[in-house]
Amino acid sequence: MAVLLALFSLCANAYVYVEIDGINYELDDENLTATVVAGKYSGTIDIPESVEYGKVYAVTGISSYAFADCSGLTSVTIPSSVTSIGSSAFQDCSGLTSVTIPNSVTSISSYAFYSCSGLTSVTIPNSVTTISEGAFYCCSGLTSVTIPEGVTEIGYRPFQNCSSLTSVTIPSSVTSIGGDAFRDCSSLTSVTIPSSVTSIGDDAFRDCSSLTSVTISEGVTSIGYDVFEGCSSLTSVTILCPQVGEWFSGNTSIKELILGDKVTEISYYAFRDCSGLTSVTILCPYVGDWFVGNTYINELILGDKVTSISSYAFQNCTGLTSVTIPNSVTSIGEYAFRNCTGLTSVTIPNSVTSIGGGAFSGCSGLTEPIYSSNIFVYMPSSYEGSYAIPEGITTIGADAFQGCRGLTSVTIPEGVTEIGYRSFEYCSSLTSVTIPNSVTSIGEYAFAQCTGLTSVTIPN
Repeated sequence: MAVLLALFSLCANAYVYVEIDGINYELDDENLTATVVAGKYSGTIDIPESVEYGKVYAVTGISSYAFADCSGLTSVTIPSSVTSIGSSAFQDCSGLTSVTIPNSVTSISSYAFYSCSGLTSVTIPNSVTTISEGAFYCCSGLTSVTIPEGVTEIGYRPFQNCSSLTSVTIPSSVTSIGGDAFRDCSSLTSVTIPSSVTSIGDDAFRDCSSLTSVTISEGVTSIGYDVFEGCSSLTSVTILCPQVGEWFSGNTSIKELILGDKVTEISYYAFRDCSGLTSVTILCPYVGDWFVGNTYINELILGDKVTSISSYAFQNCTGLTSVTIPNSVTSIGEYAFRNCTGLTSVTIPNSVTSIGGGAFSGCSGLTEPIYSSNIFVYMPSSYEGSYAIPEGITTIGADAFQGCRGLTSVTIPEGVTEIGYRSFEYCSSLTSVTIPNSVTSIGEYAFAQCTGLTSVTIPN
């Protein structure tokens, strides 16, 4: 009797496989649910919300590989009763041109639409929270994707090799973008990464060869390797996150770079060999030595939140032609613009109270003296004749008159307290100097190699 009961119980819980109206199902007799399973399908398939087979079964799922390799399948309507689409469910359905995914679906499993090359557009419902690995991998005909609010994770390579994809909108609910997520999307032209995203995986946008602009928002804290490698058309980059790594190093196509006001740290080689970079806009308070030796930058825009320009910040940026320093800046580090030989004009506001030595030394294109309200910074080495330092100057900066071989005399006014390091070095035509009583400090080598100097009056 017990054996008979066990057999009866086993039969009652068994799964039944049936074909109803051309669609194969697995029927769960215990839960009265039906799952679409593998078969040879073609043309248009309308999956019903329920089927009858002695009882009424709600259609709740599409199994793994259910429609795989059905190259003759052109259209599928999925009812609102379905909550899950299994892995590789529509793999290699090359004739599939449209699919409607209802709001009831909460997950799209890995490789669900892998290599559906005829699929041109997909609307992912609000109910989906995760787009799994390879979900739309190699959908070469896909031109647009709408990712809804509610999706928190874009997994590993869900859109890789979607070579016709031209645009994608990433909603503010997304917190992570997986590795290879949009790799080889060769038609993608622009992408904005919202502030909700904190991490971007390795190679996420690698070889997106049509990508022209990218905005990385302030929430990003981690970016993997080679994320933008091979983005050969990328011309405009906006970075709003605090820490900037070597994400664009070696990219020769970038022309315009905007650094937002939240940027605090940039890797030393972040923009190494970015030989196409010509325009840089800096909006963050501190400007570091991030562009030393970049000979291609010719336009520098400093925002009104910049307060400090570090030592060596733009040293050897020989392509730079003009600089306007905003009223917010209070300090400029030593050698900040040294050897910027293309620089022809500089405007320094009265807000600047500290300028390091040699800040503009070697800037052979400058033809006018540079000084702030109280610091004499630079005299062009081509200057000839006598010169009177303006009243109000208290400091003659390091290297200020260095190499002015045509300078014959200089008048240093009362009020100057400091003559900086090497300030008159190699002024070989200078014959006499009178140092006023206000001077308390004369730096090392201040008058070194002044071979024409015959008299110096040093105050008590």
